[in-house]
Amino acid sequence: MKEQEPVNKNEAKRMNPTMWRRIGASAASALVAASLAWGTYEHFDTSGDLISKKPTKLANPTNDDKVTVLTMNLEGKAYEHRYGIKEIVEDQNVDVAMFQEVERNDVDRLHKFFPSSYMNYVLASRWTHALQGGYGNLIMSELEQTDVEHKSLAGNSAGDKIKHWLKGTPQDIAGLDLSATKTVEASQEPRAIVSSITTFDSSYGPRKVEFANTHLGGDPAGNGPKVHDQQFDETLEVAEQNDQEGQGSIICGDLNSWREKLTFDFAEKGYVLSESDGPTTLSGKDIDLCAYKSNGVLGLATTETLNDVDDPRSDHYGVVVTWPIRP
Repeated sequence: MKEQEPVNKNEAKRMNPTMWRRIGASAASALVAASLAWGTYEHFDTSGDLISKKPTKLANPTNDDKVTVLTMNLEGKAYEHRYGIKEIVEDQNVDVAMFQEVERNDVDRLHKFFPSSYMNYVLASRWTHALQGGYGNLIMSELEQTDVEHKSLAGNSAGDKIKHWLKGTPQDIAGLDLSATKTVEASQEPRAIVSSITTFDSSYGPRKVEFANTHLGGDPAGNGPKVHDQQFDETLEVAEQNDQEGQGSIICGDLNSWREKLTFDFAEKGYVLSESDGPTTLSGKDIDLCAYKSNGVLGLATTETLNDVDDPRSDHYGVVVTWPIRP
């Protein structure tokens, strides 16, 4: 009986085209699935979107030759604390309220509760508080807001997240940190800034002031300094688009950095940090702040931290900052 000659491996592959067709079909299917998944993500990822609301009821704001701002991180409980917010706004004669971590699903409900308010809201992250539509920053005032600007502030890239996870997770384990602080710091989500201009009819004539509401991620002392510094620079870029002499400029928000660093960083751009009135969080941090440029419009700021107010209350206190309008 004649022995069968060995078959060359390359010839065997050429003799089995079905196998290659299957591999090609599988690769094509995987590519299509990945494309569809990415397209679906892009479709539903509305981070950075702007929502604007106009009053449905006329208001009659008073003129006291002052600019008073309330800033607070509400931790997704804006509508829950609507009555407390209303009480502070009325008691403090707040002109402009700037809130961080406001859920997207609360914006319409808040506008119905505050029908005489202009509202400009930017969605910072669609995937944080995802079941409530994401969260973002809100500027609310009975005075008209014009020249609205907004921008999404990028979080960590996928590569940076992995790098910081590898660094932070062992630190959490070694330190028995059940809150996984360093691991969480590695996952810096996108944030956002929204700004607008409001005109005050003062005794000295109309005075324009720009308001910018931001919420920075990243802890400069932890695993997120790159994100924090980048978001800080982008915040200033947006605020400075409308910065001009004869128009005040105010930046407020949850800045997630220590006061000494912020004082220096803002001073480099010509901003003055509002004075401290004690910690602005339950954990003792002083991170909810306002910085400003007078530009011939604003006097020296005074600050009041509302640490004795029960509503609204998150892990942040409300901060009220007031500037006299200069003649």
